[in-house]
Amino acid sequence: MNPDSVKMAHDQASPSLFRRWRARPAALESIPPLPLVQRKGHTMRWAGQLVLRLFWAYVLGHVFAYMWVAVYYIVTQNHVVKPIWDDYIVPWPLLRHFIRDYTEALLATTVVWFALYNRWSRRNRRTTFTIPERVFDRIGLPSRAQREPTHRWQYIWSLPMTVLASAPGAGVAFLGLFLLDHYERVLRGALHSHEKLSAHASLTDKYFFLFKSDAPIKLAGVLGGLFFARVVFLKIAGDGQRMFAEQRALKWMHAQHWWTRVAAEPRWPLPTPYRAEYEVALEDMRWYSDMGYSIPQPNRWVRRVQLLSVPAVLTLAWYGWIIMTTIAHK
Repeated sequence: MNPDSVKMAHDQASPSLFRRWRARPAALESIPPLPLVQRKGHTMRWAGQLVLRLFWAYVLGHVFAYMWVAVYYIVTQNHVVKPIWDDYIVPWPLLRHFIRDYTEALLATTVVWFALYNRWSRRNRRTTFTIPERVFDRIGLPSRAQREPTHRWQYIWSLPMTVLASAPGAGVAFLGLFLLDHYERVLRGALHSHEKLSAHASLTDKYFFLFKSDAPIKLAGVLGGLFFARVVFLKIAGDGQRMFAEQRALKWMHAQHWWTRVAAEPRWPLPTPYRAEYEVALEDMRWYSDMGYSIPQPNRWVRRVQLLSVPAVLTLAWYGWIIMTTIAHK
């Protein structure tokens, strides 16, 4: 094909051509791009990359857990909303505490997928879709079965959709907690009537205290994030990771000074899959430029979201930490 005809067709195409090209499903090679390495043959380096990803998972998990504590406290515990929330919206203390603790663990676990996500892993290279992924795609929730990129409204409503996707797991967990709370007297009577168990009454009380604490609820939130919410958030994590990497690549392509290019390139200790996404995106941008196509400017909307969301999340996490360490103990 004549290259001039290709360029002429590109110039006459709609402005969304580059957007469609950028959103195309990239070919997934069996060998991941650098700086990613395979475990076979690079065991030590692969282990170091895994430790780095687990570090970011630990940090982000705690940040979003504390952020939810702050959001819950600000929204529901102020002097205006608290009487309405406690007396009319969720008058059941058991359900109210379950919502607080379950969502905290769920969001913390879900955001861990963003740090651990690697689209070159064997699991994410699967070409078949599970039944939940197909169902979520049918009802409009993001999943791997959704062929088009994640929409802007899906990014905005990602956390509520994540909570909605984990509703089946939350229902099962709350049912178990409700049965334990409702039949506590019956269970205590059965245990105390047992000859051997009645001799260790304090141990029985400790078990009941453990199961009625927030630990089982948070464990249920972790499991909900692992088995239910990840169906939605894996799509958002993958497309979001690619979007941020491509924005950095666009910034590098339009940089006028060397220090701007240095600032645009993601470096260690950022997660390795994110840096690999950047290298792939930059290589594609260079190919696109070499073919004579114009490279658009970085999306200002994405840049504004980064500038506003990062300080807001960190501030809320700091306030949530203060709530957990001081206000919650009063």
